[in-house]
Amino acid sequence: MLYRIDCFEENMINPITNREYEDTVLIHSTTRANYENILKEGCLKSWNQLKREQAITEDKPIGYYLGDPVELRDYILFANGVTGEIVVNSKQKNRIEMDVDSEYITGARLYFDMKKIAEDGLLVRDGGEIKVRDVLPLNPYLILAATWDKIGLESEKSSPRKFADAADRYFDLVVKHKLDDR
Repeated sequence: MLYRIDCFEENMINPITNREYEDTVLIHSTTRANYENILKEGCLKSWNQLKREQAITEDKPIGYYLGDPVELRDYILFANGVTGEIVVNSKQKNRIEMDVDSEYITGARLYFDMKKIAEDGLLVRDGGEIKVRDVLPLNPYLILAATWDKIGLESEKSSPRKFADAADRYFDLVVKHKLDDR
């Protein structure tokens, strides 16, 4: 297995290939408004990066209320299952909302090529999170952006569980077999 010293994290060693137990895809969920900005900018940015650019006015990220350490603000975080949708729902409601069946307005569920991100030396693993520091370009890493209309939901209003499940099914149907074949 190939290893490299990550220039952003002192003394952290990250393999540039996926580990046997890791998935090949990273998922990042975001609100509709943030998705529009992501498309316009052509990249994802960490909370601190957005704050430095004065692109956001909020004093604290939703991660503050979820108990995330301050240093995570330098990173773009990824989630599995319905976790990312819980974060989006909580952000919309301005409180922690753990009910995966509560109604919210869907945004976008972004699927990224973890293998390519790792090979290019951008992936940081710290034992608890898989993340990217500061900025992640959409090209060449974004595989699929799932939105309510693309995946066949009747409305942008849904629940975190329904949206995540429908998006994951759509991803599996349209993309996953192509990744598995490489």
